[in-house]
Amino acid sequence: YPTSPFAEKARLMLGFKQLSWRSVMIPPVMPKPDLTALTGGYRRTPVLQVGADIYCDTALIARRLDAEKATPALFPEGQEFNAATLAQWADSVLFLNAVSLVFQPESMALRFAQVPKEFVQAFSK
Repeated sequence: YPTSPFAEKARLMLGFKQLSWRSVMIPPVMPKPDLTALTGGYRRTPVLQVGADIYCDTALIARRLDAEKATPALFPEGQEFNAATLAQWADSVLFLNAVSLVFQPESMALRFAQVPKEFVQAFSK
């Protein structure tokens, strides 16, 4: 779904590496029958499919993209650990702090002002 920050991360990595790609739209909330059928129950976004192989995590997707095309590198030689550590920190600590700010009542009211209440409740769960 377009507002997924992790899907945007995957799109940016694909663009950085100048790889061609296609996307499909999935719902931001369950049910996601096409996605769960493809992934065997995994329901998060994004998912990368290369042939019959499925990659279900942006860290794993990044490594697969580096294997697909070495340059420009997402994990530059000699900096692999630093790049992976920074990405892990941003995906966990930074993301969780950002989410806590976005889901404050004032922010939610502003962000979801034009969205049906039922969607906001489902999205929040």
